[in-house]
Amino acid sequence: MGMLGVVPAGLGLTSSPAGAATVNPGDGTSSPTAGASCWGIKQEYPSSSDGVYWLLTPAMDRPAQFYCDMTTDGGGWVLVGRGREGWSFSPKGQGSPATLRNTVDGPDAFAPAALSTSTIEGLRNGSRLSSEPDGIRLERALNSSGTNRQDYRLFPKARTWDWAFPYGQLLNSVRIDGSTYNGSNTKDTASSTQGQTVNGLANRNDQRRLRTTKSSTNNNKPGFGTGWMSGGSNNSTTYLWSYSGNSTPIPFTRVWLRPRIANDVSGFSNIPAAGFPEQLVPTNLKDRSELAPWGVVGVNHTNEASATGWDNNVMAIEVVGDRVLVGGRFTGVQNGPGAPEISQPSLAAFDLNGNWISDFRPQIDNGRVWDIQLTPSGKVIIAGDFTSVNGTPDTAGLAMIDPVTGAVDPTWRASVGRTDGPAIVKAVDIHGDWVYAVGRFTRFKGGSSAEGPITSAISMRLDNGGPGTWRPKIYAAGVDVKVSNDGTRVFVAGHFNSMNGDTNHGWWGITNISDGSVVPGMGPFQPSAGTKGDAFYQQAVGENSDGNILVGGSQHDFQMYTPDRSTMLYSHITKSGGDFQAIENIDGYFYASCHCMNWNYSGTNDFSNPRNFDRVDAIRMVGRYDEKTLEYDSTWWPNGTKGSNDAGIWAIDSDAAKCLWVGGDLVRGAYSGNAATDYLGGFARFCPTDAIAPTAPTNLNVTADESGVSLSWDASTDASGSVSYD
Repeated sequence: MGMLGVVPAGLGLTSSPAGAATVNPGDGTSSPTAGASCWGIKQEYPSSSDGVYWLLTPAMDRPAQFYCDMTTDGGGWVLVGRGREGWSFSPKGQGSPATLRNTVDGPDAFAPAALSTSTIEGLRNGSRLSSEPDGIRLERALNSSGTNRQDYRLFPKARTWDWAFPYGQLLNSVRIDGSTYNGSNTKDTASSTQGQTVNGLANRNDQRRLRTTKSSTNNNKPGFGTGWMSGGSNNSTTYLWSYSGNSTPIPFTRVWLRPRIANDVSGFSNIPAAGFPEQLVPTNLKDRSELAPWGVVGVNHTNEASATGWDNNVMAIEVVGDRVLVGGRFTGVQNGPGAPEISQPSLAAFDLNGNWISDFRPQIDNGRVWDIQLTPSGKVIIAGDFTSVNGTPDTAGLAMIDPVTGAVDPTWRASVGRTDGPAIVKAVDIHGDWVYAVGRFTRFKGGSSAEGPITSAISMRLDNGGPGTWRPKIYAAGVDVKVSNDGTRVFVAGHFNSMNGDTNHGWWGITNISDGSVVPGMGPFQPSAGTKGDAFYQQAVGENSDGNILVGGSQHDFQMYTPDRSTMLYSHITKSGGDFQAIENIDGYFYASCHCMNWNYSGTNDFSNPRNFDRVDAIRMVGRYDEKTLEYDSTWWPNGTKGSNDAGIWAIDSDAAKCLWVGGDLVRGAYSGNAATDYLGGFARFCPTDAIAPTAPTNLNVTADESGVSLSWDASTDASGSVSYD
């Protein structure tokens, strides 16, 4: 039996005893009387002083305590970070919220502490950051004793909060002690950065400078550094820290926001007497991939036509019940680094823990597997440039197989050919009773029909493989195909400059599902600025729940359009490296992969020189984006992944445990230095963090006396091992 605690009268966890202070809704002095913001509390209770308050916005799942500055410039500021040198600038925050709110100044506050991005977004309640009138207030010390402070206001272009200051977030303006300077950036206000067009602080190397990047002169410990100023030293009590006594110190800095959310804002309500029902935290994925006991190895290019996606050995991944099928151009499987290769070319199966299933041994003849799709019956359709499967006739490029035995389904036949080179089916999609396939082929044979001419795209019956009526003309190669959610249209991306002769549907087209005719009245594709030559190709398509269309490809673009493609709603550019290669809609997010190893620029469509972006964040091979807005989610960053050739990730799926499976050019999942635990062999899985609610506490007992109210209860339990109580 767990026990609980003693709660002084007036905290509001139970009814106050006679003579206790009056409860004031929204004053922030207790959990049940949480205010919507520091500003909201100050507006309703003007006498509120600096200190710790309970806050709860409609965007937050529970009330929590934060430190409020109720004095500066009218008050109402919430502290979101503070510290001297050694900031991580991580979206996950730094230190603990308790340390941040309880130790707000002085030498004990020099070790940085910061709220997570998700917590800050909850406090902001979904407002657009660039529209907030007070911006971001940095309170920087300007002398060693900390008695002189600078008021440094940043007014960002970003829609949402982003701790990635060292990456160079663009600013609309900076206001320093009342003086305004247009433009600039959060990386180094004295220098230019990617996408910046205006910088009123250029070359100003004095205390007006803000530099958040690492510097060898300060032992690579980042913070909110300045330009030249005297007084820096390396000791534990100075507010102006300098590693070697140089003249560019890192001051102790506090970071404040002032969301102007009134206590009566729509959606805000006080905690009911009975408490809130169980609320599960949103699931997130671990940044580090799970241990991979097995992987695939080798690369087979025999008789393969040149294609994008040349340097990766995995091109397809599909979860089928209790197993995962992996397809590609690999030559075998391997039980960890250094283990001997076991021959199993192009298609292999693994259990959900990543162990090879050795009795699944289909024979992929003379080629590779580019796509795998699960059918409603539990069989799978595989596609690629193989000439047959298990030596079965009429299975060139397409076959339906049993995912357990690997046997070809005798009731389904379809095959492709090409008159001027090897045929390939690169992608298939299944909708209703039909299969839709694209690639590069000029002949098709399916069901009981005779072979006939076709131009790289066709539908076929799901029950026997017989040809359908969807036959758009693509005089090059299709790379991806997706049927719309409403089943009326088919989206196709690839290496083609027109579809059915219509150049408005080049590179990615929108067709009627009935016959493959292009949908009239579609707006134009808007290639990323700076795209030249034949580098307009697109490689992945998708659709969100509102019917907005997504496309990704060259040059490094990931875009979302209205259903009629008349308006581009949002876009991203990745550099350096970065053509997008796969898009999957999973549990309220789009996961989009690329051969990108550096930066994701949100809100721009300029490849040659990304400018006017909303924000810039790190990305590593795959990123997560909001399903509705396409906003990049920086809270998940699998930065430990590495490939042999930086060809990136080409396939994405998820399992029933909500683990994300990805495949491509992958040889490492972490940087621990232990080869066995860091090993990846062509694919990886990222599983969720704990999202199961603790058990409910029981047997609450209340005892009141003149000193207060004592509460006791049987404690909750949780997989994390600890439970806290508000």
